[in-house]
Amino acid sequence: MSVSVIVTCFDEGPFLHAAIASVLAQSRADLIDHIVICDDGSDAETQAILQELPARDPRISILPVATDKIQGTRGVSLNRNRGVAVTDSDYIAFLDADDLWRADKLERQLTVFEAMPETALVYTAFSLFWSDNRKPPEVAPLVDLTLQSDQSLAYFMDDPPIVPSTVLMRRSLWDKLGGFDATLEVFEDTEFFFRATRLGRVAAVKIPLIDKRLHESAVTSKRNQLMKHHAYVALHIAAQDPRLLRYAARRLSERARKLGNLEALDGRSENAVNLLTSAIYFNPLNLRAWLTLALHYLGGESAMRAVKLTLSRASRS
Repeated sequence: MSVSVIVTCFDEGPFLHAAIASVLAQSRADLIDHIVICDDGSDAETQAILQELPARDPRISILPVATDKIQGTRGVSLNRNRGVAVTDSDYIAFLDADDLWRADKLERQLTVFEAMPETALVYTAFSLFWSDNRKPPEVAPLVDLTLQSDQSLAYFMDDPPIVPSTVLMRRSLWDKLGGFDATLEVFEDTEFFFRATRLGRVAAVKIPLIDKRLHESAVTSKRNQLMKHHAYVALHIAAQDPRLLRYAARRLSERARKLGNLEALDGRSENAVNLLTSAIYFNPLNLRAWLTLALHYLGGESAMRAVKLTLSRASRS
């Protein structure tokens, strides 16, 4: 049994050493035979750090930026595909260069594969933290698809619950999928993991096993512009599975609602109203969108935060 770890990197020099240390510190690090860091043309600071890393462990290799124009533009999808292509391990894991694995990540995931041999991919819950500690760490909600009979439909209807840095997958599933779609500018992981639910069973570990870093360069400042990408990916997915087309408007309504909620919490009133109105347009029966919009008008950011805190406390009780 062997594991390849594919690390994607673009200007994440300040975080690289910590990311790689979290891989090397795995309780089952003995199973790792490749750690491939795929660079996408990083700055000089990151390049210098990349050159240092192979000395830490013989399993670490650096895959320079792609220069073959025939393969299309550079990007995270192409780099993940390139990274997997130079390995031959039984299992494949991904890590963004600014994220961190907890020490028992691989061990817990491999336990799921052993207990559920039909499983082709295991993802996990994760925690969010800010590099500058502006906010305390927060565990992201987990959408658990493990026991869903129709995982493709469940995946499509809810927030895409799978984050690349949390994933461990069988190479046999990767071979069926043929890699990430490098033509997609945004949400390439959403589309990839949707295809995964069609070609194999997925399972979740309900406790956070990665820490996902938030920093200014990684935070979307124009959430309202994401809706066009959500629409494109939803229709792209529905083209693969036409029965999902009837659910596309409901999916887009929820995406707009959640983006609007984030904008409201950040005090960007105009964007929040535009997104929440779009959510209602897509699905007039989306009661949560109506409620969020009403709360925003009645009390603004303070009311939104109060409700969020109350719901969070209720979920823990």
